[in-house]
Amino acid sequence: MFRAVLVLAVVGQAALAQYGRPSGSQSGSFPPYEATISIAEKVRPLATTWTPGANPLPPHLYRTGAKREDLEKHRLPLGILVVKDHIVLPERFDARDRWPECTSLKQIRNQGCCGSCWAISAAETFTDRWCIHSEDKDQFSFGAYDLLSCCHS
Repeated sequence: MFRAVLVLAVVGQAALAQYGRPSGSQSGSFPPYEATISIAEKVRPLATTWTPGANPLPPHLYRTGAKREDLEKHRLPLGILVVKDHIVLPERFDARDRWPECTSLKQIRNQGCCGSCWAISAAETFTDRWCIHSEDKDQFSFGAYDLLSCCHS
């Protein structure tokens, strides 16, 4: 009996050591965080439409997911849909061409492994709209981390 318990304890510890790591730890085939900087430097000369870079923080400092408690209590009512029949839309529209002075329209923020795309995209949209509305008189960047400061997911 003692032998069986000892075997189970050893096997359990081995399984925990292999599979019980936190999701942000360095494991599997992912390169160490420090290597991402050198990878970005190697890729940078090859990139023509974007700028490679490393995440500002190591993966173990990010937390993923969102709290979903009381989701139904906070659901918004359905909006009103207005249908217009005679809208003339251009063949092509690029906000970067329409408002070239707004540099934020040309940037894509990297959320890393944060898992809070709602905050990243909202901050990007606020920043873009702010620049467009101010007619480039105020180049201000809203921070996604400000939106996430109270989020512990």
